[in-house]
Parts: sequence; C-alpha cells; structure tokens
Amino acid sequence: MIKQYNQTSQSLFDILDVIKSFKESFYFTENNERIFVTDEHLLKKLLRQSAHIFYEDNDINSGLVLVWKSKSSELTRYYVKLLANNEDTARRLLTLLLWNTKKDLFIKIKKDSLYLKPLRQKRFEFSGGRGSELLLKKRFVFSENNSKVFIKNNDQYNNEN
Repeated sequence: MIKQYNQTSQSLFDILDVIKSFKESFYFTENNERIFVTDEHLLKKLLRQSAHIFYEDNDINSGLVLVWKSKSSELTRYYVKLLANNEDTARRLLTLLLWNTKKDLFIKIKKDSLYLKPLRQKRFEFSGGRGSELLLKKRFVFSENNSKVFIKNNDQYNNEN
C-alpha cells in the first residue's frame, strides 16, 4: 500500500530503508554539487525541501516519489525524484504525485531508465538531454473551472482520463 510521508520518525526510517534498498543513486543538488542521500540527516534535509512525498515498501513493491524544489539565483524548478522496483510501482506513485501537484514538473533520468515508459505514459515530454541523461518536463495550467489541464504542443488534455 502506498503511504504519504507524515513527518513521524517511523515513516522517516521507512523512507530511508526504501532508498537504501536500491542500487541506483538518490540525490539532490546544492551549489551545483550532488548530495547523495545516505543517512537520516541528509534525508531530513531533502524532505524539508520537498513536497508530495509518497512511498511504498512491502514484499512485492518498493518505491518513493516526491517533488523537490530546486532554487537558483535565476529560477526555481520542481523536480520529481523517483525510485521504484518496477514500472507498475513507478506508474502508481506518479499517478498519486500528479493528482497532488500544481506545478510544472521536471525529472532527470538515464536514457535506459525503467521509468521512461511510465513517465511517457503520464505525458512527460523531452525537454533536453546531456550524455546519458534526459530531462523530461510536464506542464499544466488550470482551466476556468479549476480542473487540471495539461498542455502538450499547444493542445490541451483534460486530466479526467
């Protein structure tokens, strides 16, 4: 079952267990330097800068998704940070995240990432790339009746489907 982070010490350790169970790196950046989340102190720092934090950890599915706020002197971006043990878990975590997010979202992933298919299914689009990494973006605006409307190549897709 997917849970939302609620700032209790138990959920903090549950999230740290999820991160440590993956071989891939989980990091955020600070002053153009990657900070790898390896302990409780760094996880707390990441969570303070994040919103919409969902995680799952059981015998079958394991994963974490959150929106991390990246600030520079010129702009602020909201990055999706995602870990999942399979495409289905990634897709379910992304669905919850998108239901709860009201910002343009970015994500950096490897070109051969297992998350690429679920991200494309959720209409994240190519925004740039460098070396072995891709930058994907999902934009949205609110319609007049306050329902989420996602924008793709000047066409509107209502988020009811």
